[in-house]
Formats: sequence, C-alpha cells, structure tokens
Amino acid sequence: MIRLTFYIILAILLALVAAWVVAHPGDVRLVWQSWEIQMSFATFAALALLYSLALWGVGRVWRMISNLAPLKSAVRRRRQRGEAELDKGWSALALDDREMARRHARRARNSLGERNDVLRLLSACESDKKRQEILNILRRREETAAFALKELLDDALKGGDYGLALSLARELNDRQPGVASVLRRIVDIEIHYGHWQAAEKSLIAAHKKSAYSEAEFKHLSALLHYVQAVEADVAGQKDLALTEAQTALKKDASFLPAASLAARLLLTRKETGKARKIIENTWKIRPHPELAELFLDLAPQESPTERFRRVDHLVRFNPDHRESRHLLAAAAIAAGHWPEARQALDRVVKADQATSRTWQLYALLEQKQKQDMAAAESYLAKARTAPAEAAWHCKNCGYRSAHYAATCPECHRFDSLDWKDG
Repeated sequence: MIRLTFYIILAILLALVAAWVVAHPGDVRLVWQSWEIQMSFATFAALALLYSLALWGVGRVWRMISNLAPLKSAVRRRRQRGEAELDKGWSALALDDREMARRHARRARNSLGERNDVLRLLSACESDKKRQEILNILRRREETAAFALKELLDDALKGGDYGLALSLARELNDRQPGVASVLRRIVDIEIHYGHWQAAEKSLIAAHKKSAYSEAEFKHLSALLHYVQAVEADVAGQKDLALTEAQTALKKDASFLPAASLAARLLLTRKETGKARKIIENTWKIRPHPELAELFLDLAPQESPTERFRRVDHLVRFNPDHRESRHLLAAAAIAAGHWPEARQALDRVVKADQATSRTWQLYALLEQKQKQDMAAAESYLAKARTAPAEAAWHCKNCGYRSAHYAATCPECHRFDSLDWKDG
C-alpha cells in the first residue's frame, strides 16, 4: 500500500513538472568546438529522463548478475553433496548395509529431490511398504516404468501373489516386447496355475522371440502335453489321454514318461503292435526299466525262451546300454541261457557301469546255474555297497523317486526331476 501511494505521488509530481515545462517554454543549446546542438527544454528533459532510466536499468541488471553467481555456486555445491551421498548409498548397499544405504539415500533425496536415480536407490533399501510406494512412482514415469515393473514382479513372485505377478509380467511385456526373461516368467506363472493350454501358447510366442532354445522348447512343449494326458487319464478320458501322450512324443521322442504312458494306454486297448513300436523307438534313444516292464507285458503268457528271444530283439536297438544288458541277463537267467546271461553282465562290469542290480543278477545266476549259495552271498555283499540304481532326482531339493512326476512332490518345483544314477 505504501509503495502504491509512493508511485501515485511520483506520477503527480511528474505531471506537475511536465505542466510547468509546457507553461514555461525555452531552448537549450549545447556548443562543442564547431558542433552546436539546439533543442527545446522539454526535449532535453525527456532525454535526461530516458538517460536516467537507462542507468537505473543497467544497475538493476548488474545487481541481479551479482546475486546470481553465489546462487549458482550454492546449487552446484548442493548437487555435489547429493551425488556424493548417492554414491555412498550404492556402496553401502553393495556391502549389504541396508540401514546405512537408507540414510545416504534419504540425504541424497534432500539435496537432489526425487530424481530417478535417487528413487531407485531408495527402492532397494527402504521397507516393503515404502518400497512399493516408490516403485509405483517410478512405474508412472516412462523412462523408469520397465525397471519398476520388473522389481514389482519380483516382489509379487517372492510373496506368492502369482495373480499380480502375471498381470505385471504381461504389462512389462507390453512395454518391453520380446524380453526373454519376461516371456519365460509368463510361461512359468501360467504353468503354476495349471493353465496348460495358455502356457503352451505363451511358450510358442516366447520361442519365436528366442526366449527358449530348440531343445528347451521341444522338451517343455512335450511336458505340457504330457501333464494334460495324465489329467485326462485320471479323469477317465482315455482317448484324449492317448492323443496328448502321442503329441508329447512327437514333440520330444526321448521323453520317457510320455512314451510309458502312451504304451500303457495302448496296452489297455489291446493295441500291442503300436505299443511295441513306441517302446522300441524310445529304447533306441533312452532305455528305461519302466519301458522294459511294459515290453514284458506285451506277451504275459509266453515261455521263458520266447521271452528271451523277444528281449534279445529289443536290446539290439541299443545294445551297449546298461539297461539293455540287465534286461537281457534277467531274461537269459529265466530261460536258462547261462552263457548269454554271464556275457551280458560281464560287459556291464567291464564298462565300469555296475550297480547293485548288476551284482544281484550275478547272485541269481550263481543260484540258478550252480546252486552256489556262498558265491551268491558274496555277490549280494557287493550289491549292498555298489552304487544304487538310477532314479528320478529333483534338481532343486534332491528328492528321489522310482516314478516320474511333472511336479516334485517334495518342493513342488515343476519340471525338476531328471533320471540319473544314484
């Protein structure tokens, strides 16, 4: 109000002066050597006023420049302090000192504000609730949305919230299409829910983006059809179960569980020829005790000699495999073909592949051929200290089983069981 009153009085005074000048006209003459300038007093007064205003404006600008330099220096020092705190925070986090990292991060935020790099550090060291708030801020920023979604996705999976995880993974895939790790996450989550067909579609899309190798794709595709075959079999839908099992084999001819299931279903339909073909084709790739049992079930009424001949034909598809040698030895012992049995077992020992089953068959051979119980007992003693037979082992928890399951019964990890010795 005082400033306004001052300006009003100043305007009145200027108006009075202007009126006085108009009422008392005169001239002003400036002479310098041979130069002479003559003007009215009113013009001279106007020029003098403009000159004064110009000097005032220059002085004003100079004061602003003088005041700005210290301000810039203060801002620069503040930024330097903030960036130093930021570096210290990341260093503390690298040393797993989350509390110290949090302190440095908060100091950095005081100096630098909510810059993206500051918020990323805070998201790594704040408590869960504050971390979620910070990540949601970063999620709304275009340049940090992918980072925030990836962190939120990891948190959701750790917390077991697979519904939220699937939503976040799909959103992340929309923002950053074709990222292998994200595509694999989507497949894993759909498998967790048992959405086999959706998982297969996602698997195909991921494979097109090279998220899976060719071998991984074939195996996982076969496994997805296999679990659908198992569910159909349990539900009494035998035709669908057989179709899915055969599809699994087309995807991966070496997938033993699918071969066993398909052969068993064909046996129940009395289609022994088709069952034998599946067993033989799979035996060429991976002989297995379960396939051996199914093969023997193809002709349960045959004589021991007929069985030996049929087994001898099967093992020729993969003659050097330990399982082939064991199956042939067992059939030879049952048929009384002692040389063939001993030759088969000797080949296992010479290949340094002997297991407890090998020595048990030696003991049986001694009992049947020579009725030599002492020799048989010595072989059984070896069997007790020999390596155990191969079994299905969980890669995640070490669970061991003679029977395959798509999901480990112990740790519930999908596709974690491998057939191996021990």
